[in-house]
Parts: sequence; C-alpha cells; structure tokens
Amino acid sequence: MRSVLLATCFLALGAAQANAQSMQVTFSDLQSVIPNEDAGICQTRYGDGYGTTPHENGAAHHKRSDSGHTIHIKKSDVSLHHGVYVMNNAYDVGFSDGSSTEAHVYATALSRGSGFAGVFTDGRCKGMVTIAPK
Repeated sequence: MRSVLLATCFLALGAAQANAQSMQVTFSDLQSVIPNEDAGICQTRYGDGYGTTPHENGAAHHKRSDSGHTIHIKKSDVSLHHGVYVMNNAYDVGFSDGSSTEAHVYATALSRGSGFAGVFTDGRCKGMVTIAPK
C-alpha cells in the first residue's frame, strides 16, 4: 500500500505561485487523530515527505508526487497579515492504491518564495509539514 499522502503537498501547492512549480513537502511528528490508535497508517501515507511536480494534464490546480499520487487543490486561501503569509488550503489526494482523502493544511511563511511551515490533517492523521520550492 503505497499511500504516501500527498495531502501536504497540497499545502503550499495551493499558493498561487506554487501551482506551476515543483515543490518539496516534508512531514514530521505524524500522529493518529484517533486516541490510542497506532500512527502506522500515517507513516505509510506520508512517510518523511516527497516531491511534487505539475500534473501532466496541465491544469494549474493539479499535482503529481514522485510516488505517483495525484493532488487536486480544492481550495487555496493565502493571505497577507501584518507581513506574514497565512495559508488555509484543502486538497483531494489520490493514492496509488486507488483510495483518496481530503486533507487540510494550515501554515505560515515570511515570504511566498521561502516556503510554508505548519500543520495538516486528513481526518485520520495529523502532523507538522513544510512545503518549499524545489
């Protein structure tokens, strides 16, 4: 089950300038949202991270990971507050086993080009995420 959840790819992927570029997504502190549940599924879905590239279909809101997963940016909300960029994005993530999930990323950055750092959840897993241009 190669479910490296690109859910967080989705993260910065939603930033306007990130739509058309390759990104590196890194995950840490993966946990189950369900109390007392083993976080193994989270490690299987996300691992330590992955790279993303624009999807071959050419749509700006689609990405593909180096693990073969697809990411559709459902909602991209990046705004500037007192000099800090704030991201609140939603993604549909398709895994290589045919399953899919909706993931949400909440992250901040000091500049759009520097990358974002924050947290994510897909309703079953949660953790820290960083997203930066490759």
